[in-house]
Formats: sequence, C-alpha cells, structure tokens
Amino acid sequence: AIYPPRLRDPPPPSLDQFDLDEEFADDAARLARLTNKCVGDNDLEYYAREASDIVGITKQEESLSGKLQDAKALLHAIFEKLVQFKMLGQGGSLCPAFS
Repeated sequence: AIYPPRLRDPPPPSLDQFDLDEEFADDAARLARLTNKCVGDNDLEYYAREASDIVGITKQEESLSGKLQDAKALLHAIFEKLVQFKMLGQGGSLCPAFS
C-alpha cells in the first residue's frame, strides 16, 4: 500500500505586523497623521525628515546632491520646491511687479 505524503499547511501571513492604513493611505492622510503625532518642539526634526520622505523630497535630492543629513537642509529643499511650484503657477515670476 502507498500512503500519500503528509504536507504541512503553510503558516498564515503575519499581517498584524503591518499597519495597512499606513501602507495604503494617500500622502495627504499620511501627512495629517504625522502632524497629529508630532506635538512638541522636540519633534520638529523628526517631522521634517518624515514629511520629506512622504512628499518624496528626500529621494529626489539624494539622487542629485548626496545625502541630506539635517532638518535644515530638508526644509530648504522643500521650500525650494514650493517656490518653483509657485513660480510655475504665476508665469515664472514671484511677484507681478517684477514681470
């Protein structure tokens, strides 16, 4: 007589280790959650690093100019992108008086 082999069932996936809301949330929801999480002045550097990761500034800037180490450099990169965005919306000028 031949007996079929006894195969073990695979273990269930460990989904309890992942925050699915964090993984599938859009950028605005992730920024809102981060803003609610960071309360004091001690959290500013953490906030700048995480916010720049969420909006993608860190990845873009690392590929261009090496690693961004401190929060000041991250904020500088974020504000540069913001100014570029504003300039595109106004026809390339920061102020209508300079057109």
